[in-house]
Amino acid sequence: MQSEPDGDYKFILNYQDYLTKFVVLRPQKTKTADEVADDILDIFCLLGAPNVLHGDNGSELCNKFEEEISCFECAEYIHSTCTSAPQSEIPLCHLLANKSVIENSRKHCKRGLQEHAEMMLQTSRKKFPPASTGDNTLVSIPDVDRGRLAPRNVLAVIMEEVEPNLFSIGTKHGKLEKLYSINEFSASS
Repeated sequence: MQSEPDGDYKFILNYQDYLTKFVVLRPQKTKTADEVADDILDIFCLLGAPNVLHGDNGSELCNKFEEEISCFECAEYIHSTCTSAPQSEIPLCHLLANKSVIENSRKHCKRGLQEHAEMMLQTSRKKFPPASTGDNTLVSIPDVDRGRLAPRNVLAVIMEEVEPNLFSIGTKHGKLEKLYSINEFSASS
C-alpha cells in the first residue's frame, strides 16, 4: 500500500491476523522481498507464526520466505523462527525449539484438568447424596410432557443401578424407559 512519503518511508506493510482481525502496520522504504521478510519475521516474533501466510505480492516473496524461513532440523517453513538452537545461530522452528516447554505445559494442563475434574466430582457428591436400590425418589416431568394442571414430579423407586451412577427407575405403573443419573431425580422421604 503506497501513501504519501514520510521521509525515507514510502510504503506501508499491512499485516492482519485472519482469526482475530488484529492489524500490524510497518513503514517500509522499499517493497523488496528482503525488507518485507525482515518485517514479517519481526511480526512473527511478536504474535507467533501463522499456519498459512497469504500475500498479494506474487511468487517472489514466497520464494524469499522459503530461502530464509526454514527450520534447520525439520525443514518446515513458517512455524516461527524467533528462537535459535542453543549456542548457535541456526534457526529452529518454534515447535522444536520449545519442545520441552510444550511438553511441560501439556503435563501441567493435564494435571490441572484432573484436579478440576476431581473438585467437580466432590462438589457433585456433596450436592447429590448417594442413591441405592429401593430408595424413593421424585422424578421431574419435562414441561413439554406435562399438562397445565398435572403434577411437576412423579414419585418413583430406584429399581437397580445399571451402570455406575445410572439408575433404572420405576413407578406403580411400570418401569421408566430411560436410565437416570443422580442429578435427574431427588431423594424423597
